[in-house]
Amino acid sequence: MYKLFIVDDEPPARNGLRDYFNWSQYGIEVVGEGDDGESSFQEICEKKPDILITDVRMPNMDGMELSRKLRSILPGIKIVFISAYSEIEYMKSALEVDAVDYILKPINMDTLRTIIG
Repeated sequence: MYKLFIVDDEPPARNGLRDYFNWSQYGIEVVGEGDDGESSFQEICEKKPDILITDVRMPNMDGMELSRKLRSILPGIKIVFISAYSEIEYMKSALEVDAVDYILKPINMDTLRTIIG
């Protein structure tokens, strides 16, 4: 079973990702979640998830910085960015950390299924 960690500073987005998607159908277990990169970093390092879904803009440590730090520690982690911002600079940054995808909020579950499936 694959392990997933979710990081988003908006509880409705985090809860929606956790609860409204049948992760087990895809052989995925949600092993943790956090509300920003700084408070989630250590737990992610300890739990070593296979997949990280993270918001781009968050307080303290944003998703881009979190992803850069994790790349050196967990080089095989698959990163999916979610964001309400479609700015090209964010998308370019996602490419720099070899993200699997960049999904705009509100999250379309069919799009997520396509990425995960």
